[in-house]
Amino acid sequence: MRLESVLIATSTLFSSTIAWKWAKEGIASMTWYTDYSHENLACNCVPNAMVVGPTVALAEVAYGAFDHFGSGPACGLCYRLSPYATADGTPLSPIPEPIVFRVTDECPHQSNTEWCPGPEGGKNAHGFEDHFDVNIDSWGGKLRDWFQGGHMQAKYELVSCEEWPGWSDDLKSFTGTNGQYWGCCPANPGLLENKKTMCGSPKSPEGAPPPEGQRVKPTDFPWLDGSSSSSPAKTTSKNTQPTSSSCWSTKLGYGCCTGCDVSYTDNDGDWGYENDWCGIPTTCKKSTTVDSCTTSGYKCCDDCNVTYEDSTGKWGIKDNDWCAISDKCSGSNASQPANCPADGYECCNGCSVVEQSDGYKWGVENNKWCIIKNTC
Repeated sequence: MRLESVLIATSTLFSSTIAWKWAKEGIASMTWYTDYSHENLACNCVPNAMVVGPTVALAEVAYGAFDHFGSGPACGLCYRLSPYATADGTPLSPIPEPIVFRVTDECPHQSNTEWCPGPEGGKNAHGFEDHFDVNIDSWGGKLRDWFQGGHMQAKYELVSCEEWPGWSDDLKSFTGTNGQYWGCCPANPGLLENKKTMCGSPKSPEGAPPPEGQRVKPTDFPWLDGSSSSSPAKTTSKNTQPTSSSCWSTKLGYGCCTGCDVSYTDNDGDWGYENDWCGIPTTCKKSTTVDSCTTSGYKCCDDCNVTYEDSTGKWGIKDNDWCAISDKCSGSNASQPANCPADGYECCNGCSVVEQSDGYKWGVENNKWCIIKNTC
């Protein structure tokens, strides 16, 4: 059997000749490197950015600039990394807590072809399209106890830098002073600053690193609209009229939904989307039980196939992205006969799927293959 990783496609950046790709969310491999000086990193962020919070180098294909050409469009972006297994698929135990990292450096393809995909795209030697190289000396060395072994794989998600542990330092710009002609490290790209201030890409791998003003600016960046990319932004409707006396959202400038399908929940209440954001009427709660998958920040899965399970719930794959397993799946396989032990393999204790083949879903526990129970 082969270990196969679930790969989530990223969207293409800009340029007619260079295949840069945005890394917005998906599955990536992770390694770590040491940098005690916190100086002369590719983005040229101020050293303080590495001291007050965790930082990471992004693979060249998503970083958006060639090796030794300085800053790229990904400089300053923040990602939530949630490790759950080694890069070869062995489940981590215990699973590390998710941490939000700031991109301050580049993982160059030419000097690290094993892990870091280059401008031509494709996958690294371990089957991943995206890769994060953690600066394990950043954040006062706290990451040394967090990172397990030499490599991991993780769910990643582009989020607002307001969620980065070092955000309380409240700097307007993290751009350093060493080599200003190529330095670029915005505090919160796409949110607090004008989109035009986001770093650009060099037009060519030839010649000296161009100054920031001569670089190509992004045109299709998946701009964040709220404090997290998992929290949809609500846009005000110009014509919102209450359709029910139980509509609480009108005081916030939003109309009342005609249905009871919940798309998002926050401190204000339950929200739906009917050509615009609308409030779910309180009468819905009297007769409708909200499926937890609708409030997960991800789409609900079309089936009950569990790919990964953590403290927040059970997860599957839909449209090349994570999806939340519906509450309706609970017990849906209980009446089926046990599918393991079988063929010389024991049942897994958990539900984390590493591979699906030979009519079974497979996991790895205690460094041994095991069969995922059909009750997962």
